[in-house]
Amino acid sequence: MKSLFNTLAAILIFILLLVAVVFLYSLAFAPSDDGRVTNAQQAAEITASEIGIPFVSAWTSRDVPALKNLLRGEFEGAIPELVPWESDELPPFNTRQRISTEVEHREQTDDFDIFFGVLLDQLAGVDVVSTEFSIVRSMKFSEKRKNFWSIRLLLAATGFNQEGGITQYRSENELVSSIPPESSGVPPSIRLWHIETELERKSQAPVKEHLQILLSDKGVDIGDDSFYSMDLEDIDQDQDLDIAVTTKDGRRFLFLFRDGAYENATTKLGLADQEVRDSEVTRPITAFFDYNGDGFMDLLSNRQVFENQGGEKFVDVTEQSGVAEILGDPSINTLGELRRQFQSTWPLNTQD
Repeated sequence: MKSLFNTLAAILIFILLLVAVVFLYSLAFAPSDDGRVTNAQQAAEITASEIGIPFVSAWTSRDVPALKNLLRGEFEGAIPELVPWESDELPPFNTRQRISTEVEHREQTDDFDIFFGVLLDQLAGVDVVSTEFSIVRSMKFSEKRKNFWSIRLLLAATGFNQEGGITQYRSENELVSSIPPESSGVPPSIRLWHIETELERKSQAPVKEHLQILLSDKGVDIGDDSFYSMDLEDIDQDQDLDIAVTTKDGRRFLFLFRDGAYENATTKLGLADQEVRDSEVTRPITAFFDYNGDGFMDLLSNRQVFENQGGEKFVDVTEQSGVAEILGDPSINTLGELRRQFQSTWPLNTQD
């Protein structure tokens, strides 16, 4: 009996020693948690919140100092032919020439004026109402630059122009963001930005006054751009741009272009009869996307999805569309998540 007790005691001591050794080894050799981004989802969320929000705010308000601050002295270029990458790295798009140093690159390209100046010009004379900063792909840039992430980005701004119509700028972009470990105290920054495709579209006729009447019936001034959002799209394939509007309290308006003017087709197309499931959101969202791939653009209105049935009627398909889970837990990149899941980017070949 005593022998058995000694054996069990020895086994227990051995187990305890083994656990202690494993614990001490983990303390000595395991990587510390320094707040480093380790996956694409984290990279997308941080890029959207830490870069996207201040960028869109500065862009739409034409705040040049704030835009320049986003570069934080690390911007390597916005012109793909003139980027100082290492020869053994593969950037997310083609480069044909390398510059020896970042200083030389800046002197030859004057990045800010070339890139951000063009973006600012796109919004000249436009009172912006709606914006989009949607990340549809995020991936490691290279093993060598562990803090760098390659981002596929959809950017848009929609607002009223000086004629009372609507102007919309859209672009598809490749972005390289630098996201240092949180422990470093260095904020995320833009390292490279390349516009791949872009498009400017305008409504065919003024609509601002018409919309003002609809909003004022509820005591809302059209100048309160935090209360509503809007998007442009040809919903009935007649080669004209139609307009959708969503308010924070869930009201929806749809304007079709007919006979040289816009008419309120909200009731005609069935949107007035649809139940409002979410009567108050922090930020109203209006966005067209083709969730079922039938060629007719469906509508995301706040957290509801409406299927475009041949340009004749919109029906609430929030549950059966499969996006209810995404919309039920909105984040800064909710729209990007939605577009990525349905592989739905903008039709940038749409006619003006």
